Amino acid sequence: MSEETRVPDLAGGIPSTDLPEGTMIAGTVGDEEVLIARVGGRLFAVAALCTHYHGPLVDGLLVGETVRCPWHHAHFCLRTGEALAAPATDPLKRWAISEAGGVIASAKRSTRRLPRRAARRQASRAGWW
Repeated sequence: MSEETRVPDLAGGIPSTDLPEGTMIAGTVGDEEVLIARVGGRLFAVAALCTHYHGPLVDGLLVGETVRCPWHHAHFCLRTGEALAAPATDPLKRWAISEAGGVIASAKRSTRRLPRRAARRQASRAGWW
């Protein structure tokens, strides 16, 4: 019998030391999977799964303020959630995130609507849209 992997509860918080500069970690906020990343001293919280075929973004590449899906290489802006490169065209949901007293926590999802511009333009040029 294998031991189940424990997924961090990001609403309850994780130690700041669990997320060094230039890294990502996946966890949950309620029933939703969320990815948090620390880049350039800033924290970002977005949906943990690619909007294309639900690839696990935590297994992807962190490049500047973008994350790249490990399955089909869609790129997303961590700041806005915008899909920057096809095949994904829909943005990632975003969450508010805070760090205080050595704890990083994320509990409230951002409701601001985001653009779908960049990936749609690229998909259109490639004949995918």
